[in-house]
Amino acid sequence: MTVSKVIDLKNALHAFASQKLPLFCSLCIVALVLFEIAAMPGLFARRNDSRVNGLDYLSASDGRSPSEADEFFQTKKKENRSKAMRNSEFRQTIEDIENDRVDIWSYFTDYVMLGDSRALDYCHYCFLSYTRVLAENGNTLDNINSHLGKLKYFQPAYVFICYGLNDVANTSKFTGEEYAEKMLKKVELIRKELPDAKIVVSSILWCTDEVVAAHPRLKRLQSFNDACKQACELNGIPYADNDELCRLYMDKLWAPDGMHLSSKFYKYWAKNLILTALMAPSDNSGRKEGVPNETN
Repeated sequence: MTVSKVIDLKNALHAFASQKLPLFCSLCIVALVLFEIAAMPGLFARRNDSRVNGLDYLSASDGRSPSEADEFFQTKKKENRSKAMRNSEFRQTIEDIENDRVDIWSYFTDYVMLGDSRALDYCHYCFLSYTRVLAENGNTLDNINSHLGKLKYFQPAYVFICYGLNDVANTSKFTGEEYAEKMLKKVELIRKELPDAKIVVSSILWCTDEVVAAHPRLKRLQSFNDACKQACELNGIPYADNDELCRLYMDKLWAPDGMHLSSKFYKYWAKNLILTALMAPSDNSGRKEGVPNETN
């Protein structure tokens, strides 16, 4: 008998009751309903037995005993709860960074930054340590090779690549596509030394219109960024796109020379680098999310 039939019987019982039938007839109808319900095999027991039946099925299909299957289910439930908690904490971390509720510099611990004079100013402004910012005035992508030894020594969780301005300015024959191709080769070089690290490529920050007018080669800067962004996306490399930051914070962006950056802008750049690193997919390294403590 189906549940709908039980409901029909119940309705019929109410209908008879409303006609004020003799007591004997009413008792017969009640008995008939109870008999029909009792005849329904496992209607109410099925729901309680579903877990047991599931354990029996799992046991029969993969050789586990019911107790082993139960333990397996409990372990999976704990893992799912733990994963949900980690995801919740991770989302909270991202929201805190995005809304400036945390000290962004506290996230720069287990890292190395490679770059030119703009990256070096992280140290000049006393935001980051000279120990882990491997940068010099005039540096280009070609200088990465000279830092491989220190990268291997530090074994950082994150590597930030912050070059580009000198690569654009130094030669008129160097195209955006060639720059992107060289970037991919340098990333692969680093990855061979640090297979577990997340490597983040920073886009090239802008200069003032006056600087671009004085150095016409810099007019190609956006084409370099576009080519590099596309290459990184196609190859699964985290890319920190700073173009929107440059638009939003133009009043805080440049130092007096129109080429280097003011101290006020560095927290926005740093924030974008960290968010890109944290939100990037895992490199199948097994390294947990987050930034371990620094050891110099």
